[in-house]
Amino acid sequence: MNQEIINSKPASSKVMLLAVHHDADGKIVITPIDVEHEVDDQSDLTASEHAKKANAVATYRANESALQNGLNALFTVFDQRLYREQFRNFENFCFSIFGTHRITEAVVTKAKSKVKKLHAELEEAS
Repeated sequence: MNQEIINSKPASSKVMLLAVHHDADGKIVITPIDVEHEVDDQSDLTASEHAKKANAVATYRANESALQNGLNALFTVFDQRLYREQFRNFENFCFSIFGTHRITEAVVTKAKSKVKKLHAELEEAS
């Protein structure tokens, strides 16, 4: 496990969203939703950036099973509304568990728009 990757602080306050759902076989599927970058940027990486990317991918792969298990557990709470006795919604449950803070309303609006499109695509595919 690469502690440099795990302990690194983000360079900015960008938001990375991951949509989580189950596929037809019941396996967790993670779909990234980019609300930060409106334009594709496929410029060359520096040698340092290549090394950082390789380390990040290796760290993810080393922790992928634990991530899948954790997301599956959270999805169960979300899907079955197991938070409902104490919280009005899943967001509030997560805020209490993780101590997270809300993102800006503009980012939420953009994310909801992209999630709506993803949901429609998933419905068409099934």
